[in-house]
Amino acid sequence: MSWVTWALILTGVGLNAAAQLLLKVATRPLAHFSDFGLQTLRSSIVVLGSSLPFWAGMLCYGASVCVWLAALSKAPVSTAYPMLSLGYIVVAGSRCCGWEKPYRRLKCWVLP
Repeated sequence: MSWVTWALILTGVGLNAAAQLLLKVATRPLAHFSDFGLQTLRSSIVVLGSSLPFWAGMLCYGASVCVWLAALSKAPVSTAYPMLSLGYIVVAGSRCCGWEKPYRRLKCWVLP
């Protein structure tokens, strides 16, 4: 496989992991809802609809699907599919780097 194929695979995995983390951030304001009903659903839609992390996460998901399809067109599934596990490592690693605290997150990922 060429380096372009590997770049597509890793980009797709990275975008998917970023989407997961952004959607987690977007749902934090919903944690105080104790029941699930029509009123809660309406409130949740309003909160998420006005959330930048939600829309950024959805954009990352859409982009990851497009990139992943391009990767699958060039790589065998037996090679590409196991690479998805790298996304789990990124998401789990973000917890270790203080994803819960925004300023530590930036320091961890940008500064060694």
